[in-house]
Amino acid sequence: MKLPSILKVAIVPMKHILEINQNAKGELEISGMEGWFLNILSSNLGFKYDIVKTNEYGTSFENGTWTGIMGMLQKDEADFALSVSITEGRACVVQFSETYGKEDVTFAVSKQETTIDDFWFIHPLDPITWCLIFVSLIATSVILSLINKSSSIQMFSILLGTLLKQPFTNLKPSTLLISWLLVATILAFSYSAVLLSHLTLPPKEKEIRTFEELAEAVQLGDHRCYAVQGSVIVNLMRTSKQKHVRLLMDIIDKNKWFVNQHEFLSWKKMAKNTAVIYHRSGLEMLTRMWGSGGYKISSDVFVSMAYAIAAKKKFCCIDKFNKVLSRIVASDIRKILKTKSLLAVSEASETSNENSSQRPIKFENIKGLIIGSLISYLMAFILLIAEVIYFKRNQN
Repeated sequence: MKLPSILKVAIVPMKHILEINQNAKGELEISGMEGWFLNILSSNLGFKYDIVKTNEYGTSFENGTWTGIMGMLQKDEADFALSVSITEGRACVVQFSETYGKEDVTFAVSKQETTIDDFWFIHPLDPITWCLIFVSLIATSVILSLINKSSSIQMFSILLGTLLKQPFTNLKPSTLLISWLLVATILAFSYSAVLLSHLTLPPKEKEIRTFEELAEAVQLGDHRCYAVQGSVIVNLMRTSKQKHVRLLMDIIDKNKWFVNQHEFLSWKKMAKNTAVIYHRSGLEMLTRMWGSGGYKISSDVFVSMAYAIAAKKKFCCIDKFNKVLSRIVASDIRKILKTKSLLAVSEASETSNENSSQRPIKFENIKGLIIGSLISYLMAFILLIAEVIYFKRNQN
């Protein structure tokens, strides 16, 4: 049967994937990865097309009806749609062409920032070590004060000074004092070395690598996770055999953490401690647009889905599409279109984020240093008061 001269194409407009623009003559032009692909099909098969827009690919209801693109094809409001993931439920209401690609479903997550917290100066040693040092300092101060017949407070300040590499005088040499000086020297150098390494390369929090780790982080309230509204991924997660995936989807449903399909690649920025689940190609474009340095795409795969052209059941000429698709697959045109689209995303991102790396210093960046300085001044003031009280008592 002859292919109609004009076909209705159902689409979900998405930035860099399938964009609809108007040229100087007032005519509609499509661009983006799927837009270029549609033009290739149109020129090879000799048809023109009318665009029918919707906001999602579609979900099903209990009565068998569908929303979005699937609903349009089911009601004969459109002839076909591009790159629709194949599922058993969808195959009941549309006919699919031969597959011409496969997409992994995974997630992108914001990378953990390397920040120095307010108590950065105590991290080189663990709490048990700090407690042992404090107990040893008090015990040694008491014993040496008895040996030298001096005040315990004065001896405590002298021994504390040795930990800070300060000189001292007028102490009787003893085995205990020599042992303490040896320990103090080792502790001081060890602390300085570890502190410098922490300041040079602050430790990062554990990165989320798998769906199981993501589900755990979301359950604990440490992260948010978004899914794409009306995507087949959502239904697959709700009915997954993996408990952690169902749990993750339950939390997403409860909090309504959804992004509209047509607005997905217009998402300006993803907040800290946030993840989003989608096809790998879409996530690659999204993270390039935001700047890939701040985000990581997981290597863990929830499901791998084949996609094809979906046409209404009464569509006459799916075999004609199959012939063209076989040549497209053999020539690897889809890969070329994807590369072209990613380059366009990168160029747009570089233009809009030229000065994104130039950021003013905020109070949060130096808060730890200020608190550390205040604590140091407080300790010095306490020691000063202690010395004043000690010398006044001696004078009396």
